Amino acid sequence: MNAQEWMKKIHISASNLSAWILIGSKCDLAFKREVLFTEGEALARMIGIPFIEISSLENKNIDVAISAIISSIITKINMYY
Repeated sequence: MNAQEWMKKIHISASNLSAWILIGSKCDLAFKREVLFTEGEALARMIGIPFIEISSLENKNIDVAISAIISSIITKINMYY
C-alpha cells in the first residue's frame, strides 16, 4: 500500500481532531534512500500536511517533528473548541 492509499483509509476512520505529519525516517542512510526528499515533500504538500525527514540515530529533526505534531494538534483544538 502506498502513502496515498494509506491516507485515504485514515480519513475514513480518523476524527476531525487527528493531526498528521509525513515523516521520512532514516535520512542518515542516504545510500539506501527509496524516496527522494522532493517526492516526500510533494506528497505532503498534495495532502496538505507537513513533511519532515528524521534520523533517530543522529537525533536529527526529532524535535522538529514533535513540535510540528503538537502545533497541528493545538491548531485543531482551537478550531473545534
